[in-house]
Amino acid sequence: MKHRSTSSSRALVLLTALLLCIPAFAQKVDPKAVPAPVMNKFNIFFPKMKKVKWEKEGDCYEANFKDAKKAQTSVLLTAEGNIKEVETCIKQSALPKKINDTIPKLFAGYKFEEACRIDASGLITYEVEMEKGKETIEVIFSEAAAVMSKKVEMEGAEKKKN
Repeated sequence: MKHRSTSSSRALVLLTALLLCIPAFAQKVDPKAVPAPVMNKFNIFFPKMKKVKWEKEGDCYEANFKDAKKAQTSVLLTAEGNIKEVETCIKQSALPKKINDTIPKLFAGYKFEEACRIDASGLITYEVEMEKGKETIEVIFSEAAAVMSKKVEMEGAEKKKN
């Protein structure tokens, strides 16, 4: 029987917690309806962001914007203003070398579509979306290039593999 490492176990717990906070459909929210603790924390960490779109996802609030480097970014905050996750879209060249080396080995024939760096309370992971024919695959990698989760979509149908 194999035992998961502490970081892998921690990652799975954090990812599960985040998934519980994010239902299938987000609701747009007027910035005036965002609770003060959420808005205050956001403005402390991202003071110069002007074009911010807000959504409510379960008990959390998500701010979507382009950061100072023009990268699409989303920040997930609890109603109390605690930052749960920061997701920033990145180029494939910005992925860790280990991940770029792993992709062609595990996902031969897939074409890179997009990638994001995710910081969930200090746990860094990378979400990579790739296509092969009619199949789209979304893979979450650890910093060490371990596959943490994999979701496959086939023309509207969705299948999750862990």
